[in-house]
Amino acid sequence: MLLEEVRRSGDKVVVRGFGKHSPDVRGVKKLYMRKLQGYEISGEELTAQAGASVTKAQEEALSLGYMIPTTYDGTAGGLVASDMPSPLSTAFGNPSDWITELKVAFPGKVVSWRALAGTFGKLGAVLEVRFKLFPRPKGVYTHSKTYDNIALEELEKALRMRPLATLVEYEGSWRVYVTYDRKLDLEGFSVDEGAVGLTYQPSKRTFITKPNGLTEFVELVKRVEPRLAVYVHGGSYAFFEDPKNEEPLTKWGNLSAGKSLMKRLLDPTGIFY
Repeated sequence: MLLEEVRRSGDKVVVRGFGKHSPDVRGVKKLYMRKLQGYEISGEELTAQAGASVTKAQEEALSLGYMIPTTYDGTAGGLVASDMPSPLSTAFGNPSDWITELKVAFPGKVVSWRALAGTFGKLGAVLEVRFKLFPRPKGVYTHSKTYDNIALEELEKALRMRPLATLVEYEGSWRVYVTYDRKLDLEGFSVDEGAVGLTYQPSKRTFITKPNGLTEFVELVKRVEPRLAVYVHGGSYAFFEDPKNEEPLTKWGNLSAGKSLMKRLLDPTGIFY
């Protein structure tokens, strides 16, 4: 109903879940999906409405011996709309890789199309998504180390040992987390049981791009000089906060060229902000 009203009035609407993973937008109508909270686990699949809590669904999946391969703590709709990477993307891919069905609302119609993942709510409002679940690992051990000057050869060797998850953070110095299903003797690394989460929250000064591997990410950090940068090996993109050089990057929330074309086809009046 709201989408029809917005279309008739010529206004714009921004789609939100809990609203904690996206910068505030003023002067635009907001469509909150958090009242659509239902979800169901059946066999190795999770069907979730847009406003379902990923954290709650994750807890239930873990109790059944499965997991959603993400550390995201927002709604199912937000996870899909952002295609948000997590350290677990290293072994399991990104949300768009394990979606089996995606329903998105437009004024007067609902479209089922997986390609609408990662469109930041700019093409339509996610209604429901179906995910593939994965077996819960028997062990989870995170190996971490801090570097003043990152040792690429050492880290490339660690990545060849088939980690479940990786996370590289830069903020003047480098902090590296590599997670396996077993303890390894990696020189200079401390070991803790459990997985590391992606705690970074995008802001209005967040830019993204998809580096082709760890070496390219390190080169990009040197080139764009961000205040902070976050990389997940295998992730859909890396984050760069407040870079001095924005040229090779894309502003967080902007659409790629291909998805901008999809927007012109699916949202020709531009009601989705």
